[in-house]
Amino acid sequence: MANRPGKLSSLTINGVALQMVDGSVTESADDIDVTNTESSGFYTSLAGILRLDISFNAVWTDTSNQMPSGSTPGIIGGAQLSVTFTLYSGKTFTGTIQIDNVAYNTAVRDAVRYSVTGHCTGSYTDPS
Repeated sequence: MANRPGKLSSLTINGVALQMVDGSVTESADDIDVTNTESSGFYTSLAGILRLDISFNAVWTDTSNQMPSGSTPGIIGGAQLSVTFTLYSGKTFTGTIQIDNVAYNTAVRDAVRYSVTGHCTGSYTDPS
């Protein structure tokens, strides 16, 4: 199997392509315990509610559409935004995320960056 380079990844929020440095998508399901007297002493469970968590770090540039809190992407705590997270060609998560946290990071020898965490609200599409 061929390796997939991370440089093919991209992130678009509210139609704005962001300068993502790195990011991750974590899909999880609630674990519902259905162990009973017929489980023969073994733990038994079902998958419950699905959840998709997204986090990323990006560079804050001077262009207005790259400012995280600018009017175009609107990345502020509590905002619900349309997201497309592409892992590589054809492998894309899409949905609406609610922003949980925005942190701004700066270092003298680096660009100003911001980190965002959020989760999907409602349904989302997995890559096929």
